[in-house]
Amino acid sequence: MADVSTRLMNHSMARQLGQLMCDTTFDSLWLPAGEWTGRPPDNALRCRVGSGQATYHRFDPERRQHLITYGVRMIEAKQRPETAQGWLSSREILKRGYFDGQLSPLNLLAHTCCHEFAHLLQQSAGKRYRGSVHNRHFYRILDDLHRSGRAESVRQVLASRAAEQALPLSAATFTLEDPARTR
Repeated sequence: MADVSTRLMNHSMARQLGQLMCDTTFDSLWLPAGEWTGRPPDNALRCRVGSGQATYHRFDPERRQHLITYGVRMIEAKQRPETAQGWLSSREILKRGYFDGQLSPLNLLAHTCCHEFAHLLQQSAGKRYRGSVHNRHFYRILDDLHRSGRAESVRQVLASRAAEQALPLSAATFTLEDPARTR
């Protein structure tokens, strides 16, 4: 029975962390985006916590609304090296040197905010194509979010907000058992 209550507690905390990711994405990336891009956002952003592991950006042209979903099971999975290693975000941090190539739950979740927001910027720039989502345009945007310090700002805000709410979000780095297994 202890495992069930621990899982429910972790699921609840993961949902709260997901809401912090939504709030941080909105406050630290969406609101100041007009200053970086030279034009104010001409669309709306809705950010939500999903019940599964799916994490994605979508754009609804009829409503002119971006949607970013952070899956609660993705948030849970990025808390431990054995479950974090299957995610693209782990490979990106390691291979591209984001956050000095250090994997931690905090770095993975902050990077996930930046990754999904990079898709939003990619879509807005007209550079997202069917069958070519993680293309050179996407990585140019994502690299810029990290190089410019915006990703570090997201990381700091996320850490601060989690601490304020007494939510566990570890900055302790971990090593993957088999880095070649990252997708």
